[in-house]
Amino acid sequence: SVKRLLDAKFEIDIIDSVEKWKYILKRYDLEKLSKDIDWYDILISFPNKIIIKRSIKRFSNYIKDIDISKKRYLLNNMFNIFNDDSSIFFILKEYIINNNSKQEKNFINYILSIQNIISGDIFDLTYFLKRVIMLHIENNEIDVKYFKELSELPNDYKNKAILKSLFLDYI
Repeated sequence: SVKRLLDAKFEIDIIDSVEKWKYILKRYDLEKLSKDIDWYDILISFPNKIIIKRSIKRFSNYIKDIDISKKRYLLNNMFNIFNDDSSIFFILKEYIINNNSKQEKNFINYILSIQNIISGDIFDLTYFLKRVIMLHIENNEIDVKYFKELSELPNDYKNKAILKSLFLDYI
């Protein structure tokens, strides 16, 4: 499969592997072909690997030159917060389990910076932050200061209150 080829190449030459992945993204209309072909490995698994092994910043640089409609389709598949198979919670859980708070914060900031590209049907800031807090609680990583910082991210008082009440319930 394409994923196995990309994964094998990734272990030998990351840059070439990423270039081949980008070629697939640029060359094919994955949205149209998704009715016939399962692109999970190209849209979710391989980008996860890039982000975890490299960083969200490098991933962002890698996809800069991809057409906006294809980039939107990729990001919508990766960061659908209502789909447990999407990248967003897999990556966050990896960062939380490995106590990589710097990478986690960079990832969250990246998500916040692209939320205008991601479809509103698949992304809700408050729900996203609620899930981040829940992931921390589930993994016994309770940091009240960090939770308070996350609860301040929404722009409206109602959502700030919802997030604050969530982490207060678990203290």
